[in-house]
Amino acid sequence: MRRLTVLALALPLMVGGTAAAETPIQLCDELAASPVGENGGAPGVARGKLDPRKAIPACTDAIAEFPTESRFSFALGRAYDVAGDDKAAFAAYQDAVAKGSTLALINLASMYENGRGTKRDVAKAVELGEKAYAAGWTLASINLGLIYSFGELGEPDTVRARFWFENGVEAKLPQAMASLAVLLRQGSGGPADLPRARELYAAAAELGNVEGIYGLALMTLKGEGGAADVQAAIALYEKAARAGHAAAAVDLGRIYELGTGVDVDFAAARKWFSAAAALNEPRGFYNLGLLDIDKKAGPPDYQSALRNFEKGAKLGHAASMFEIGLFYDAALVGPRDAELAFAWYTKAVKAGDVPALHNLANLYDQGQGIKADPVMAAALYYRSLAAGTTFTITQFTKPVVLIRTATRVELQKLLAAKAGYDGPIDGKVSNAMIAAMARVAGADPAKFVK
Repeated sequence: MRRLTVLALALPLMVGGTAAAETPIQLCDELAASPVGENGGAPGVARGKLDPRKAIPACTDAIAEFPTESRFSFALGRAYDVAGDDKAAFAAYQDAVAKGSTLALINLASMYENGRGTKRDVAKAVELGEKAYAAGWTLASINLGLIYSFGELGEPDTVRARFWFENGVEAKLPQAMASLAVLLRQGSGGPADLPRARELYAAAAELGNVEGIYGLALMTLKGEGGAADVQAAIALYEKAARAGHAAAAVDLGRIYELGTGVDVDFAAARKWFSAAAALNEPRGFYNLGLLDIDKKAGPPDYQSALRNFEKGAKLGHAASMFEIGLFYDAALVGPRDAELAFAWYTKAVKAGDVPALHNLANLYDQGQGIKADPVMAAALYYRSLAAGTTFTITQFTKPVVLIRTATRVELQKLLAAKAGYDGPIDGKVSNAMIAAMARVAGADPAKFVK
């Protein structure tokens, strides 16, 4: 679910929409009016500068004096929104719409979309967004495109997403340009068009859109839709990172860590990973942890790495959870602790980490940190294979197979039921079993069969 408040953007755009009322500018306008429109001629206040403690009473007074004026209800909704009072904001936006505000439709749609102040209803959000667009608020096209792009009504509908982003591009909205560029680069919702994607990223970047800057950096580094230029890409990545784009900071760190078009520079890599971590980007902490144990970057510091992985895990990063499990499993920060390894591998699997499937299966197989369970172990090995992990196959082809016979029997049962294995269910590793495992992993059996 995306938490979007589109009118936080100070964008100069409206085609049509409710005309400004004749009511003179009030204190409410000065403290909470939207910079986008329906502000009675006031310059408006950006979301980050709105003080709800002052704005709420001022707008409440304005509504009492001018009860039919929609813009004061809209401004009150913005003030409650910033204050975090979702129910009051929702009620105020509803009141503004009832009084004729069309701009408030966008904010009300956002609240329905995200279930803020009301029950989540994405279909209602689309309905309101379309009404806002029909009233001339072209900004609504962005959220409509994102709803379809992320499949918030069910399956993603990138054809409709393209339609709405194209409308936003026609209105010269930089976020629409960057969003359409994503689909054109991926070939989603229609043919891929790398040159146009790069042009749109460049146009969005020219208007100061950080996603445009980041996308242009990515395509410039890879030479997509135009010539590759590492130095120009690095300059763009730095611009995006300094504007608070965490992914750009991570990418910069990787460029210097791997020496992509530049000399390897672990100090620069650490600088940019730290910048990403400062923005609470979990991959920043994760990559710092990996640097801490990379002998090429200096003497390993396992305690520092563990702290960084723990910070990444706290932010929900699955690979960080796996690394913590590995640290306890491999006794990298003290005596081996199979129970803690089991706990962290389990968390990593639940969070979607693939390598953790195999390691967790090992613990179930050996009865370490948990009671031995060959059925569960086999199920996890199968899931590991289904995720494309050929490492699991190699563990069964070693001269001495450490995986217990009971687990091998259970895995053979799964392979027979799901992967066309027709060999004996005896726990003995055979070419037929290995071939079935390779098929599950989408690998060439010839690379593993003896």
